[in-house]
Amino acid sequence: MGTCDAASASEVLTMNTKLRVLLVSFSAIQTGACAVEAEAPMPAPGYRGLIAEALTSDREFIAELAASSTCPDRGPWHGERAFYASPWLEAEAATIPASLLRYCRYIWDGQGDPGTATAMLLQQPDFVSINPIVRSVSVEADPLTAAAAPALRENAEWSYHHVSGADVAGSNASRHPVHLAVIDTEPLGGIQGPSSHGRGMRRLIEKIVCPEGKVGCAVTTLPIVGIPRFPNGTVDFDGGGHVAAPSDPAVGIVEAVSRWRAANASNPTDPSRLVINLSFGVSGGLQSAIGAASENMMVDSLAYARCSGAVVVAAAGNERGHGDSGAAWPAILETVNRPTPSECTTRFGVSSPADPGSYRPLVNAVGALALNGGLSPITIDDSVPRLVAPGTLVPTPAPYETLTGTSVATAEVAGIAALLLSYNPGLSASEVMQLIYDNGSTSGLAEVTAATALSGMPEVRRALACESLQDACSRAGAINSCPALTCTYPFNPPHTVAAISGLLDAVAVEPDHELTATFEDDPTEVYCTALDGEEVLTYGPSKLTRCSESSLRDPLAHLIVPQPGSHGCGTCGFETNTSELTLALDDQYLNPTVAVRAVAITLYDVNKDSVVYELGDLPLDGEKTVVSLEKDLPVFTIAGGTATIYFETGKVTEDELIMN
Repeated sequence: MGTCDAASASEVLTMNTKLRVLLVSFSAIQTGACAVEAEAPMPAPGYRGLIAEALTSDREFIAELAASSTCPDRGPWHGERAFYASPWLEAEAATIPASLLRYCRYIWDGQGDPGTATAMLLQQPDFVSINPIVRSVSVEADPLTAAAAPALRENAEWSYHHVSGADVAGSNASRHPVHLAVIDTEPLGGIQGPSSHGRGMRRLIEKIVCPEGKVGCAVTTLPIVGIPRFPNGTVDFDGGGHVAAPSDPAVGIVEAVSRWRAANASNPTDPSRLVINLSFGVSGGLQSAIGAASENMMVDSLAYARCSGAVVVAAAGNERGHGDSGAAWPAILETVNRPTPSECTTRFGVSSPADPGSYRPLVNAVGALALNGGLSPITIDDSVPRLVAPGTLVPTPAPYETLTGTSVATAEVAGIAALLLSYNPGLSASEVMQLIYDNGSTSGLAEVTAATALSGMPEVRRALACESLQDACSRAGAINSCPALTCTYPFNPPHTVAAISGLLDAVAVEPDHELTATFEDDPTEVYCTALDGEEVLTYGPSKLTRCSESSLRDPLAHLIVPQPGSHGCGTCGFETNTSELTLALDDQYLNPTVAVRAVAITLYDVNKDSVVYELGDLPLDGEKTVVSLEKDLPVFTIAGGTATIYFETGKVTEDELIMN
């Protein structure tokens, strides 16, 4: 890979570009392998209007001031430093670089609707940029039957060549300390917050970084709230929430660096390394709604982390029906270089450790693999970064939770990076990620082409833990007790998809009836136009207002939600030989007051050409319901599919079908 050279300040893109953040962050627009797309695709008509309508109703703003400020009140608007949203950072204010104190949060303190008072705030002469806070709601991981979970986990561990306790036996005591910050929904202290997403990420990581067990493990996981919000607008950086505004995770990132620095100050002779995991994102079609102030706040927090020597990994994002293209934000910032040492000193007053290598991105994006080892069907067009990892139906250690999406893959790669640093702390942040890439596998990834890869990315590779650690232990800086590994694995995973499906079937309760999808109420084929302009063939009676709700989702559904989203039907399957679907609600939806309003099944081929079957209000429950789709099956070879369930509450879930 060639060097990603930074452009001069005069070449920085305009405010109309996808990455407005680069205007004031640092001169970091890239050429060659790190090129930034000059123009962002515009959402379809109506979609953008819905975003604007939602934004103008908010009563909370992020403002970027021209210089550090005390964030004074502006009339009925109460101002406070944006990074003080974290109780830790407010108490440790002296640890925050002065350049980050120019970000302020303004909250409406007046009575009634802000109305014209909003204009007063927007017209402040010392504001470089200002944008409203955006909120949305999501529920995350769901339980998976214990019968199939061990097999699924073994497959995932085989896919990234898991390093076991036996592989590294006796080396725990001499490993170098590493702090791995999980910026998510879980607060420090392991207290279960309102969302289990952060806990799931942490437990997946601990399985990788502590192969001999958590007792005496050199890697300390730091659950830090970066997703603190609730649907009613409440913000809780102490206990965590369900979703975030785009600026919220920036607070968690700076808190992670501050806590890491505090830990090293108490142990200066053996300072730990830092890895930061970001399993969340804003999908490409919604990035224009973020706002420059929030973008700049996130970029500055990431730059500060990289200047401090941190490895930062971020989820590339999941396709959820928006017609998105390009990686999620902030994963898209892999196309941007980290600051230079001189910029680190100037901007943040920190001395940046050496970070050799020609590829030094601001973040390292991670994509997800399907059960068969190929790309996950939820992959967004033009979003595949250079590193991928298992991301489909990956269970955490017991008690099991099913996790699907680039969140999972990101946590796995973060864990591998921390594992390597604990055995070779001499590696720089960029070196450790390059080492993981260099030791990756291309098996099963021939489908990744220039049309699907993140702009400018080289050959895509699956991260492998054993091979990467083996290489790290052979390099200068490795600890004396680095294990001697022999990384030999069979070509095929331990369990076939069919075998896993059999485990699921073995515990499913057969109903005393079989539902058959019929299309008598609407025998005519209908073509719906999706947000990306594609015409999608649709069949069946519908409660979805044909061609509207089925192709136009809540425009705020992914600003910012953890990846993956919720599972309504995490273990649903399709039998290609018999054309039968098996559908069953996950446990969290087994509530008589949460009725299913409609079910839609999408089947697609390798080119993502698709057919949608709208099945109406099937009486789904926790038992297996069988639905025949033999009539009107598409003429193409079915490569995959998704089950979308619409609930009367307005909740929508979308899950990959297990194909047999």
